[in-house]
Amino acid sequence: MHRTFLFLLSGAFALLAGPAAAQSAMDEKDGPPSSAGHRESARAEAAVLPTGQRISPRATPGSRFWDRLMTDGGAAPVYARGAVSTLLTPDGHYLLILTSGFKRNADAHGHPSAQRSRQSVIIEDVSNPRQPQTIQVLPINNSFCGMALSADGKTLYVGGGVDDNVLIFQKTGPSGQWRTDGHPIPLGHQSGLGLHVKPLTAGLALSPDGRRLLVSNFYNDSVSMIDLDQRRVLRDVDLRPGPSEGRHGQAGGESPFWVVMDHRQRVYVSSMRDREIVVIDTGNDDPKIVARIATPGNPNRLLLDEARQRLYVAMENRDSIAVVDTQKLRLQGQAGLVPGEVRRAGTPGVSPGEENLGWSANALGISPDHQRLYATLGQMNAIAVLSLAGAMPHSLGLLPTAWSPQDLVPAPAGDALWVINNKSIPGANPGYCSGYRHGCIASSPVQPKPNQYILQLSLSGLQEIPHLAKVDLPSMTSVVLKNNHSTLLSHIDRQVMDFLHRHIRHVIYIVKENRSYDQVLGDLPRGNGDPSLTEFPLAVTPNQHRLALDFVLLDHFLDTGEVSGDGWAWSTAARESDINSKMLPNNYAQGGGSYDWEGTNRNVNVGLQGEERRAANPDTPKDPDLLPGTADVAAPDSAAGRYQQGYLWSAALRHGLTLRNYGFFVDLERYGASTNRIPLSRHPYQEKIIQAYPANPGLAAHTDPFFRSFDNAYPDYYRYREWEREFRAYERNGKLPTLSLIRFMNDHTGKFGQAMDGVNTPELQVADNDFAVGLLAERIAHSRYARDTLIFVVEDDAQDGPDHVDAHRSIAFVVGPYVKQGAVLSTPYNTLNLLRTMEMVLGLPPLSALDGAARPMADIFDLRQRPWSFQACPSGMLQSTALASRWPARYRSCGSAQNHLRPLHDGKYWAAKTQGMDFSAEDRIDTAQYNRILWEGIMHTPQPD
Repeated sequence: MHRTFLFLLSGAFALLAGPAAAQSAMDEKDGPPSSAGHRESARAEAAVLPTGQRISPRATPGSRFWDRLMTDGGAAPVYARGAVSTLLTPDGHYLLILTSGFKRNADAHGHPSAQRSRQSVIIEDVSNPRQPQTIQVLPINNSFCGMALSADGKTLYVGGGVDDNVLIFQKTGPSGQWRTDGHPIPLGHQSGLGLHVKPLTAGLALSPDGRRLLVSNFYNDSVSMIDLDQRRVLRDVDLRPGPSEGRHGQAGGESPFWVVMDHRQRVYVSSMRDREIVVIDTGNDDPKIVARIATPGNPNRLLLDEARQRLYVAMENRDSIAVVDTQKLRLQGQAGLVPGEVRRAGTPGVSPGEENLGWSANALGISPDHQRLYATLGQMNAIAVLSLAGAMPHSLGLLPTAWSPQDLVPAPAGDALWVINNKSIPGANPGYCSGYRHGCIASSPVQPKPNQYILQLSLSGLQEIPHLAKVDLPSMTSVVLKNNHSTLLSHIDRQVMDFLHRHIRHVIYIVKENRSYDQVLGDLPRGNGDPSLTEFPLAVTPNQHRLALDFVLLDHFLDTGEVSGDGWAWSTAARESDINSKMLPNNYAQGGGSYDWEGTNRNVNVGLQGEERRAANPDTPKDPDLLPGTADVAAPDSAAGRYQQGYLWSAALRHGLTLRNYGFFVDLERYGASTNRIPLSRHPYQEKIIQAYPANPGLAAHTDPFFRSFDNAYPDYYRYREWEREFRAYERNGKLPTLSLIRFMNDHTGKFGQAMDGVNTPELQVADNDFAVGLLAERIAHSRYARDTLIFVVEDDAQDGPDHVDAHRSIAFVVGPYVKQGAVLSTPYNTLNLLRTMEMVLGLPPLSALDGAARPMADIFDLRQRPWSFQACPSGMLQSTALASRWPARYRSCGSAQNHLRPLHDGKYWAAKTQGMDFSAEDRIDTAQYNRILWEGIMHTPQPD
């Protein structure tokens, strides 16, 4: 049955503030306030996001937004990133904004600056809401979401994130200055519960009498109860059923995110991973868990109503708010966030409120008159407005915001909202290179700029929406609908896609790592490239250049994700989770958290259970209460609400398609482990050395165990050979799977000192990756499957290189029958368009509202163009490696004119330059620093032997 999707979008907001001197959070003398008004910006108005959505943050009459908030001035100003929580002082005069974003910054010369690389609490004077002013910035070392304010508005508590402590700031004097006494309260956790993870504070809450502070410990599955008079932890309440109730091996209470406390001294904690609210009675000296209330989706923010009779729960994986009866301690029901006329229609078995279109409710607020409930929708770029009249809240409409709203707070007068966001459109980053004093290199015309990494360009902002009582909600809902428009296919588009669905029997989906368009294809004679930015030109990547010229050159393709952490989510599920958007920038700045976005949680393989988990990784602790079960805190549900079934492969399996996985969502810990490391093998199948343990339950039965996943020590050539080993059998038996997932990742580059067969420089690793892609295309072209197989190739993100058009711009290819040949298309397609194309070819419904709104790339096809061919040719650079001796003879003479090319530097140079960098998994390195090293080492003409 066809499913209809209707969509919404809204604005992108960000703050523009004046200079504020950097201050040490531990400094007794915080210094004078830095007062600066903000210039309102219209730059994001009606802008198009890399998701294809539009934003119009000023569409609501009177709405204003400020797209930058400066946290440090100087020649290279630092702007707020990762704004995640906000509080308003009781008098309504001061707005406190906590950042937990990518905090690494360079000075004006491009040198890393520890002084400028901190999180912040930004104090905004909003007494004149039409012109807010930054009056102070409180720098702190680390943070993650949590802060609390005393009832009198004079004491601020901030969770120290990975520092495992609580910072205390006091407001002093009539000028409203905040100071810290320099003595954080330590929480006393030695490590987090998992593999190689540190503790991480999340939500904070004060008791009604203000004498106790509660801290949710996201990676310790507990809540710390602090006596504020004594400034010490009274006890740590373990939320798991095993330690707390003797029910060992049962999931519950893990990943506690938010915490609130009512007047009965009951504490409510949202367990994000296990989809429950844990209720603790703290009325005596022995706190006890008195209830576990299951929620349909992953609970994040919690909010008690004024009477404390109801607890409202924002939920990921459900487009609704859970309502908990605090008297009976049970789920009262769900309140849908999207008005009925814009919901998906005609899906059997899906009741209202059970859909998961991926809008990600992530924060809540109640109007001062207690008549309305507000919820930010992070993926919709909107605020849902609900009426509290009646037995259950019900939706009234939507208000447009900016990109990725994270929190809101109603003004005390009740007629305005303050909203913060954590993303902005980065634009071009052509100065993202090295050698800041003399150009990117001495001979380069490129002018460098500091802080051009994509996460440094993703800024936070502030929006004010006034006169709420006068807002025409139906009209604003229409604006949101238009921004998240439902794509109506043309007659020709539908004809093309229906034809392909009837004639294409197999899709091969290749995901590569991290390259920008200009970095690889900027030297092409056609298309919109900048050759001065090309680090891996024709001599290094002949196969990708040939694919671009022979088939369709997509010279305005955008990766929807910024980095691998969200790039893999967008590439496989057409959305990112709420915890992803909050955790990722902090994690990438090495400010805490683990890489939880490819099936593992806290580096533990939650795709497996019990003894299977230990057998896959003997380093896994034997603790039966360590993340039991297969719940994944970041996994998406399907659009119809099926638990953790929101991936492309989940949809394929539900619809009866066959599947084979080569490297997607595999436990990567074993590749970098100091003990029990999976050995490298050129012939793993013959030697019976298992290379891959799946980290997603849905992929377990469909994963090739002999295909090594992310490991830069291992050439992609051997990944191709393992895929080709199975492909030979498919040629014989005619059973090539409908969908094949293939990870060719060596273009990420790294591990130069450990790399096999001399593939130990960036140029050689990118060339190896290029050859693997070319070999696969050639193998399909000369097989029985050439007539009915399409190959889709994409980079998960573009974070590792500069681009003169957009920091999201990357390379993508579609190869096979019916694909246009020799064409250039500049349509701004993105990852979602590519996914939608594959879905329609395979006959699958959209995974979320976001890919449902994306137009398939029908115009890359010519239904008359069935014959096609491809001949792979390795870069001449690879001829010097041990790989060349393993190729068939025809590849040794291919491209003979380039056979004597050599990288400028050898493997020893690169190993020395990157000594101490952790390449064991994606993006554990300082990416900006690594890219400067890349530019310095390779941006010269390759030298002949």
